[in-house]
Amino acid sequence: MNDHPHSHDRPHDPPRPAPETPVDAGSQALAEALHSSFAIVKFVMVVLVVVFLASGFFQVGPQERAVILRFGKPVGERQKALLGPGLHWSFPYPIDEFMKVSVTGVQKVNSSAGWFFTTPEQELAGTPESPSSFTSINPAVDGYALTADGNIVHTRATLLYRIEDPLQYVFGFVNASNAVQNALDNALRQAIVRKYPHLGDIDLVNYKVRILDENKGTGAVTRVLLDASDGESTWGSIGVSENIIEASWQALVDSIEYGMLRGDTAAGPAAPAAEKR
Repeated sequence: MNDHPHSHDRPHDPPRPAPETPVDAGSQALAEALHSSFAIVKFVMVVLVVVFLASGFFQVGPQERAVILRFGKPVGERQKALLGPGLHWSFPYPIDEFMKVSVTGVQKVNSSAGWFFTTPEQELAGTPESPSSFTSINPAVDGYALTADGNIVHTRATLLYRIEDPLQYVFGFVNASNAVQNALDNALRQAIVRKYPHLGDIDLVNYKVRILDENKGTGAVTRVLLDASDGESTWGSIGVSENIIEASWQALVDSIEYGMLRGDTAAGPAAPAAEKR
């Protein structure tokens, strides 16, 4: 019997670890820089999220009500959608947006149908430029009215109103303030038409522009020929000026004045009142 131990009875030697690869100093510095950069980016993102959410706070005044719109639809039903005075929060735009409506304050709207053009700054300052300082009226932006004797006048009306149903005011119209403005302007026009009903029948049927002496450039004279009709007859008018707007204005005024004269002639003299017995 052999007393020598066999080689396979000896325990196995543990595996030797692989030799460590020396880390390059530049690679180690880059890794540390990236780690620091990721930490800064995470911190900035957290700050941006907090700022984004904090921007959703808004204040509603004591005379106001607010409605939160989420993707264009109100949050809540009927009266529950109205937010009272105080501090409120909503998701910032573009998820949510809020609209404030004055419920106790008096709303004001001015008509523009018969008034000359004024800038918003002049309206706020209350010092609109006097129409007497105009050299001419620009019919493209200036409103006006014609009197029975053919004079040009400016008329204006101011409407004061209160909002009783804020939800209907916000969601019942595309733009409620513009709807009130248009209603006021139409009321003024209808008042003039009732006084001079023949004006409602006058339509523009033809408009021609001719440039005279084109070689003069901007100094060339413009001739505007305008045809109008009241459904029974058609008449023409002419305006001449170096300014095409001024020429159009001349032709338009002459055409309307003639139409008013035709209406007065067609109406005839008023019938005498019946004698009382």
